[in-house]
Amino acid sequence: MATTNSQAAVIPFGTSNAAFAQLSSSVAPTRSGTTATILLASTTGLNVGSVVLVQGNDLVEYNGIFTISALTLNTSISYAMKADPGASSGSAIVTVDKVTLG
Repeated sequence: MATTNSQAAVIPFGTSNAAFAQLSSSVAPTRSGTTATILLASTTGLNVGSVVLVQGNDLVEYNGIFTISALTLNTSISYAMKADPGASSGSAIVTVDKVTLG
């Protein structure tokens, strides 16, 4: 069953933080089981294996820090969620930030 994310801490769009480089906002993600896919304006700077922070979804399973498992035509990323949310995200806009580790 999906969990509503009503009190999550969100880094505001455009906020500067040395650990995160905000790349783009997107439309609501789609899913197939535990794999989420987000359409972005650009995937510049991302690769399979890049770590990203996804936030702003109304279902908590879509939000968090994930490793990109697939890139499609430089416009979408896919990642594995910890659990199947049981529904599609109803969020119109989410943010994706590249996480710099180290």
